Amino acid sequence: MNTSKRTWKEWYVVLILLLIGSMYLALQLTSMIHSYSRSASVNGDTITISKSELLTDIRTFITVIICLTGAIGILLRKSFGWVTGISVYLIFLFITAGGWMNAINMRLGPQIIFLVFITALLLLAIFILLSRPLREKFMVNRKHLVVAGILTLSLAAFYFLLQ
Repeated sequence: MNTSKRTWKEWYVVLILLLIGSMYLALQLTSMIHSYSRSASVNGDTITISKSELLTDIRTFITVIICLTGAIGILLRKSFGWVTGISVYLIFLFITAGGWMNAINMRLGPQIIFLVFITALLLLAIFILLSRPLREKFMVNRKHLVVAGILTLSLAAFYFLLQ
């Protein structure tokens, strides 16, 4: 493990990953506690499983795990932290782009201000991870870029195609 002092850039990337993961976890737990999530229900002797609700729950837990794993990996200065971090940020940038399209089509002023803020946070995190000093610190090579691309595409398929 590299023992040099962590920079504000590393802390920023970790903080945003932890925020995304913890917000997703809090929303999922709230949904489960208040029975908003209906992935499975019992009616007498019959158990009904909603495929879309179950996939949404799984997607949420995968997001939480990937965010927490990425944050820990970045703190430990492991390349898997860089790979998972960049993948999460790219996926959320794609999701934000969908929010932009929706806000522009519906002419939603306050939502656009929120989207500007979120987009700026995500772009800054992506630029930080793609900067030469952090790529060198995490020893990122082509193999890591390919793995990050595959993980991003896999997450995109899970987010956008399996509903």
